[in-house]
Amino acid sequence: MPNEQAVSATKDSQEDTDALAEKEMLEALAKEETQEEEQQKSSDDEAKDADALVEQQMLEALAKEETQEEEQQKSSDDEAKDADALVEQQMLEALAKEETQEGTTDGKDSEPMAQNVLPGEPGTTVKPAQFQSLNPAAQEAPSKNIEMLMDVTLAVSIELGRTTMQVKRILELGPGSVIELNKMAGEPVDVLVNNKLIARGEVVVVDENFGIRVTDLVSPSERLKSL
Repeated sequence: MPNEQAVSATKDSQEDTDALAEKEMLEALAKEETQEEEQQKSSDDEAKDADALVEQQMLEALAKEETQEEEQQKSSDDEAKDADALVEQQMLEALAKEETQEGTTDGKDSEPMAQNVLPGEPGTTVKPAQFQSLNPAAQEAPSKNIEMLMDVTLAVSIELGRTTMQVKRILELGPGSVIELNKMAGEPVDVLVNNKLIARGEVVVVDENFGIRVTDLVSPSERLKSL
């Protein structure tokens, strides 16, 4: 009997030991799972923070690029306006000079011709001879003033259409993306000189290059004002 009791006590002790070991193992597994979940959560948070930082940097870069483009465009527009103003001023000065010279010539032509009566010969009148000016430079000056402006170089661009897009859509652009413009298919394109509309036309192909066939012109006075 004592041996059986000892065996029973040993068996109970072994079961307690196994139960304790199993409990410790389960606690260790639970702790390990908790640590893994915390690490995964921390990694996810870091990834989200990194993505948010990258997106913020991208938006800041886009905003900075847009600001620089706007400043460059504004500077180019100011330079173009200054050039346009200078060209317009020179053209107006040339036209004013031409009108002044034409008025002077007309004034000379309209002067009454002197009539002198020869003494001793009643009824005989003498008229001064009228000759054209022999100074060709004076006559060609107005045309030369206009010709001086003919070599001025102006930027010509063709505008197919325009649209506006949100930054989100711009970031989503990729190969194969389609951007819808504000003009219908087959509608004439705009011909711009220094960003000023002067004509409209249709797109053609000239020796493997694109070209424009002008179909509608702005009036000369409006074109001069736009320049």
